[in-house]
Amino acid sequence: MAAEHKTKLSKISLYMKIRQRGLGLETKKQLEEEEKKSELWYLDLPEPKEKGSFIIEEQSFLLYENLGYRSMSFRGFNLEVEKLMLHVNPKNKAEKVEDEMVKLDVLDEELKT
Repeated sequence: MAAEHKTKLSKISLYMKIRQRGLGLETKKQLEEEEKKSELWYLDLPEPKEKGSFIIEEQSFLLYENLGYRSMSFRGFNLEVEKLMLHVNPKNKAEKVEDEMVKLDVLDEELKT
């Protein structure tokens, strides 16, 4: 008795069968693998993973409540912005002005001697 051998279909006939009947996923995968192997070259890279979202969502706006005035100006360059800075950040600006005055006073005393 002759041993039964399962005959394999050629790529073209598999492709035609897939088109005609819409065969299962296994046959489609097999055909795609054979096409890849028959190409001159292909990249053997792992499948790309889905990237997660890098956006952090906060439910509260309390983080942004005590922010200072962001536009800045120094030594009279933009007087309108400096007035707004004094109005929005009065204690920070007062400390900085005092520090500048102390530095200037020391320089004046050194120059006099």
